Amino acid sequence: MGLLAQKNNIKVVICSVLPVTEIIWNEKIKNANQKVIELNQKLISSSKKNNFIYLDYYSKMKEDLSLLTYDGLHPNEKGYLKMNAIIKKSFKGIINNFN
Repeated sequence: MGLLAQKNNIKVVICSVLPVTEIIWNEKIKNANQKVIELNQKLISSSKKNNFIYLDYYSKMKEDLSLLTYDGLHPNEKGYLKMNAIIKKSFKGIINNFN
């Protein structure tokens, strides 16, 4: 989708997957956060390769995860406020990359 957008002169911003402690409702999913880290590495690599902008929520939220989610996965109100602050802070840099 990103490459298609790029071909149509649309700037692409790829956001990291959020950190996770565990997925308590599905015991079959093990090492969830390690899988997120691996996926984010692929997103970073693809972003660099294709000249996409990468917005990193993961590293800015991982330390306070217990305060930012209600279940170790889904953001609560504080989590969404943190995400909002991250995007606002990054917005100026993102706009500069579009020009």
